[in-house]
Amino acid sequence: MTKIALINNEPLEVQRLKRCIERHNLENPEIVWMNSPLTAVQYLTSTDVDLLFINADQEDGAAFSVLNNFSQRNFKVVLTAGDVQYALKAFKYNVLDYILSSSLEEEIPIVLDRFEREREVLKSNRYEDRSKTTTRKIRISSHDGVGFIDEDSIARCEAESNYTILYTKEGEKKMICKTLKEFETMLSAKKFFRIHRSHLVNVAFVKRIQKGNALLVDKTLIPISRLKKEELIQCLQTL
Repeated sequence: MTKIALINNEPLEVQRLKRCIERHNLENPEIVWMNSPLTAVQYLTSTDVDLLFINADQEDGAAFSVLNNFSQRNFKVVLTAGDVQYALKAFKYNVLDYILSSSLEEEIPIVLDRFEREREVLKSNRYEDRSKTTTRKIRISSHDGVGFIDEDSIARCEAESNYTILYTKEGEKKMICKTLKEFETMLSAKKFFRIHRSHLVNVAFVKRIQKGNALLVDKTLIPISRLKKEELIQCLQTL
């Protein structure tokens, strides 16, 4: 399924966008329309989308205000506008494309083809990366005894005095007889990042940065130390 969000307060343009998208051979497209920037931010924060079309002509720079809430995005963005006045600013936001409203019917098919190509390349790269990666086994000691766990199955670690609470991607929770500092030393620095004095996270499980917190794929919010935020953003951009 391809989930597409439209943020636009021009109903006629929305109808044109929908027709253009529906004519294209996308994989099970699901289109959601919102005309309120506030509603859009709430929706994008709680829902995964693949592609966002947003009208740059809305009042008070609403389109860019929406994008400012998502410094780390996992969706592509296309801006539409009546003229080119916002084009330079748009590409500073790393948008997929900027389309004039008068050219929707000609440009949307081209943009959607590009979107699909980039998505396929990303999928292919992720598959190759996974196939090249060898999973390390980490030795852990708990009240249940000594065991081993795949490093990649660890979602995050949380300090608890001289112990560490380990959370796995399967949702398990284990109290381990090691400090968080010891875990930081044991785990791969390329995969794990200490975003706070009490929290060490697997960066592959970070969905986005949201108001000073890291939102993980399981919807857990983890506080980010102010001094660590920019370093975390750089780390996520290298994934």
